[in-house]
Amino acid sequence: MLRWFFGVGPKGDGGGLRGSNGVALTIAFPNGVWERGKGRLGKEVEMETVSNETLQQAIRLLGNPNTTQDQAIAEICSSGTSHLTALRLSLFLPEAFGFVLASHMKEKIAPISTFSVQNKDGKWVNVEYASEPIFGLAMSAAQAMFHSGPRNTYEAIASRSSVMSVISDALNKGASIQGATMAIACNGIPAEIYPKVKRTLFDKFFDWRLERIKKAAQRK
Repeated sequence: MLRWFFGVGPKGDGGGLRGSNGVALTIAFPNGVWERGKGRLGKEVEMETVSNETLQQAIRLLGNPNTTQDQAIAEICSSGTSHLTALRLSLFLPEAFGFVLASHMKEKIAPISTFSVQNKDGKWVNVEYASEPIFGLAMSAAQAMFHSGPRNTYEAIASRSSVMSVISDALNKGASIQGATMAIACNGIPAEIYPKVKRTLFDKFFDWRLERIKKAAQRK
């Protein structure tokens, strides 16, 4: 998992996770190293329906800390689920569990309502979480398990999320997360499976900033 962070403070200085004292943006890649062009599809892709049986299978697999993401995806696919759906399960289940856990922390991050995916032209677009049915199912499962357990399974799934990774990194460095904002970019999921959305100025800024971060990382 590779995560990039940058913040903009009162003087426009970059770097670090900032809370309520400055504008902050955290970009988290839940699925490996970001690389422009990966996951592009030249045709429309239909969104596969996820059964409760498949959802529970994913929860069991991701709730085992000894199971890697790739192993979980392969096991889900072996039951007849498409690779794209298995990938979506492996990404959005942990994020939902992480969101629920974060919502019960003393310090609160700003609400997150969208995630970013690439379209077939390689452009990043924002998608409402409400447009991803797996996320809705995952949130319901996360809320139920948070209160009724098993706790070890819940924590194993939540620990895979970018949300909790970012929060843990910040807290370990002594930073406040109160009011911090976060953006999540999902690599490998084509934007074409979601309802058509227009690219906003934020989408264009997202592309520009990611390109600068990547170039800066390559120079190190």
